[in-house]
Amino acid sequence: MKHNYFKLNEDDIISILKDYLLTQLDYNQSQGNLALVQSENNEIQLIAAFGEASDDSIHKLDLKNLASTIPLNGPISALMDESQFNLNSPEAKTALEKFIEKLENEGI
Repeated sequence: MKHNYFKLNEDDIISILKDYLLTQLDYNQSQGNLALVQSENNEIQLIAAFGEASDDSIHKLDLKNLASTIPLNGPISALMDESQFNLNSPEAKTALEKFIEKLENEGI
């Protein structure tokens, strides 16, 4: 049995995640500012902000501060958010319906 091993430093991780996130954007954005930060509950989180190629202000953002003001919005963390499954909430019901529609559109 063959195994492959990887040991990545912070720059490697950020580069891989930046390339992945750029594929998720709907329009051509080529400047990004990304950082790994430790949350209040000691989780490591990636904070990423993207902007247009001509917008250098993206590099002036305080990503650590941004991390404390925005919710988790990754594909897995969105599934794990218990409020998404409280169907008494109209927002949660709408989010779940959109997620199901996305799965159906992707043929899953």
